[in-house]
Amino acid sequence: MSSSVVLLDKKTGLTSFSSLGVLKRALGRKCGHAGTLDKFASGLLIAFSGRFTRLNDVFMGLGKVYDAVFEFGKETDTLDPEGEVILKAPLPSLEAIMKALNSFGKNYSQTPPAFSAVHVNGTRAYKLARSGNEVPIAAKEVRLESFEVKDWNPPFLSIKLEVSKGFYVRSFARDLAKRAGSCAYVSSLRRTQIGPYRVEDAVSCDDLEEIQRSSSVFDPIEFLSRLSGVQRIELTDKGKELISHGVIPSSSMEEVDDQSSLILFCHEGRLCSITDAKGRFICQAETE
Repeated sequence: MSSSVVLLDKKTGLTSFSSLGVLKRALGRKCGHAGTLDKFASGLLIAFSGRFTRLNDVFMGLGKVYDAVFEFGKETDTLDPEGEVILKAPLPSLEAIMKALNSFGKNYSQTPPAFSAVHVNGTRAYKLARSGNEVPIAAKEVRLESFEVKDWNPPFLSIKLEVSKGFYVRSFARDLAKRAGSCAYVSSLRRTQIGPYRVEDAVSCDDLEEIQRSSSVFDPIEFLSRLSGVQRIELTDKGKELISHGVIPSSSMEEVDDQSSLILFCHEGRLCSITDAKGRFICQAETE
């Protein structure tokens, strides 16, 4: 089957990698995904097959939206329900939680969890944490675009978060609780959106027939055009021939808008190639 992008709804209890199993069997192609979800979490994964695995970096930078439940009064070593409780504290009031929430600006210096995939001196942090070693992880700047408290049923806080790439919801639960004079961990997490793509449009990661159908009707031009900064440029017959050999016509690059970040080169309604704004190839489309 041809290369495609499929929106998958990952189930709780599966790793992101194992969630690709049915996709690989359905398409018989190399597969990958952008934006790992923890095993305990569910929700949207953007999965690629074939040549479109090269689009990974395009999607990794997109913002994300989560529905989360934080349990206050307890903190686990993994900051999720799979860890062991290492700390207990009195429950905060809703007033204290709201004050703490409002103390976060858009830009937020966040330290990733010890049990995470970030690299520490060339080793994954979670490997160091599992071996009992201290994990000195550097803080990094992330963005908290918006939040909405949906319910407070002590000790559980239901919250919607719109965040930047690299944002760890588990770390945010820890930091929020600390500012509210308590402790917390993420008891459940569901990713509902990545950039303009929503989980409502996703298929179950174990639905073979729906994965095959989604792949068969996949339109890369329509799908990629949902992203901001995407420009579509139509090629002549000569331009199509040149680009198939890895040469971008200079006349086509002259059409690139200053605000564009991703260029779709098309011919007669079909995608030929994807480049960045400087004309560097990201992915060549397959020829039928």
